Amino acid sequence: MQRFLTYRVVFFSVAAVAAGMLLVAGALELWGGMEPCPLCWVQRGIFAVLAAVAAAAALHGPVAWGRWVYAGVTGGVALFGVFVAARHIQIQLQPPVVGCGVGWETLMERLPWHELLGTALAGTADCANVDAVLGIPLPVWTSAAYLGLGAAAVAGTARGG
Repeated sequence: MQRFLTYRVVFFSVAAVAAGMLLVAGALELWGGMEPCPLCWVQRGIFAVLAAVAAAAALHGPVAWGRWVYAGVTGGVALFGVFVAARHIQIQLQPPVVGCGVGWETLMERLPWHELLGTALAGTADCANVDAVLGIPLPVWTSAAYLGLGAAAVAGTARGG
């Protein structure tokens, strides 16, 4: 066993951790009673995309510049995740002065996806609720996970193997 941390192992690990984050989010919703807000749903979608891209990279196992394509896409998706998590943290620190509007389920049924994404990124009053695990708000956890997963993808590609 010459190298354990090969490109495929790194990207399979990134996919597994991203999928694990989705499982944790589902468990917190189901058993922890934490209802997801629109930004939480966007962050879940980002973890799903990260898992899919990393799994594709691990299964495909490209060589040369193809590895950097996967690393770039994974890193870009992770950076978008950091942006969304930072927006969520900003809303939690400075809650908007708005009342309850139309429910998220109604918006999902009636709006096209691009308007729905814009509405989600703007945040709602629900996004101001601070749900924490071990005293740390969930968007802080997700931003750390995005940074770690993106860094692992780029470092695993730079390392070679």
